[in-house]
Amino acid sequence: MTYTFNINILPSLKSVTFAEQGVEQDKAFAYDALNYTLTVPSSVTSLTPSTAIQATANTDPETVTFEPALVDGKLDLDGLNSFKVLVTGGEGENARTTTYTYTLFRSQSYTAQLERTLPMRSCASTTKQARS
Repeated sequence: MTYTFNINILPSLKSVTFAEQGVEQDKAFAYDALNYTLTVPSSVTSLTPSTAIQATANTDPETVTFEPALVDGKLDLDGLNSFKVLVTGGEGENARTTTYTYTLFRSQSYTAQLERTLPMRSCASTTKQARS
């Protein structure tokens, strides 16, 4: 009796980073962690992501796409609460996709003007008269 095993390696990412200042991810990226939260300053209107594909024994090319799609390499954040990064490897019936989901938290930034009011002090001058 002969047994045949087909092993499908799921495509995965090595990293996902963002170019914008002030963007904080809730945990370090790991290829096997599929859910993340990003804290993004309210002043940031789009994200510029960069991805690196995890090397695998799979010889089929892997592709990375975003939902919603990137426009000119940027992800528009207007009205967006989350987005997905999909890594697809293989072809036809052997195609496999790994989905990373990012939930967005928009942090508010405030400008505060602080003023310090000092209490008025009496500056009475005193003079001493010399006694003779």
